Amino acid sequence: SEEFSLSNYLVTNWDNAVTDNSFWVPGLTGDKAVTDESGTTFSTPANTVASANTYGDELLHTKIRINAEGGWTSMCLRVKNQYETYGTNTSYMVFFNQGSINVQKFVLGKRRVFESGAGAKCNFEYNKEYDLMIGAVNHDDNVEIIVCLDGEPVMRFRDYDEDRITDEGYVQMYARSGSISLLKTK
Repeated sequence: SEEFSLSNYLVTNWDNAVTDNSFWVPGLTGDKAVTDESGTTFSTPANTVASANTYGDELLHTKIRINAEGGWTSMCLRVKNQYETYGTNTSYMVFFNQGSINVQKFVLGKRRVFESGAGAKCNFEYNKEYDLMIGAVNHDDNVEIIVCLDGEPVMRFRDYDEDRITDEGYVQMYARSGSISLLKTK
């Protein structure tokens, strides 16, 4: 595989986004994010808290901490409709699990579990803070999903499917137990 270099990617610092309460749009269930000067925390059941802006071919840079002992904590990229849940929406859903990170795709609510390469065993631990760069980037014949923790790429997956998600989209957060904190990098 090709050598990874951040210089090949547009990196967008998310410090302003994670400290601005108006940046986060509550979902259909009325979920809200709690924001202060250090960042934003999405608490259970945070089902469809979405970004106010859309993002394309870039890596979002922030810090992340999953405040839980288990559960279903995820960040969705290229979300088509910020007011719909994954059950009817289109997005790449990146799951942060104890010891691993993986991605699944939802197209109009239809789930696609990738056979191989869409996950990474890594030293990801709950209740620990990480520097996170995450994004989806278009290439000629695929979309690359990238997750870097503390500057190291822990997952790079390429979706070659015909229904790969090439349009820019919103970011959605899901915390089914505990909470997810996105924090300033500085």
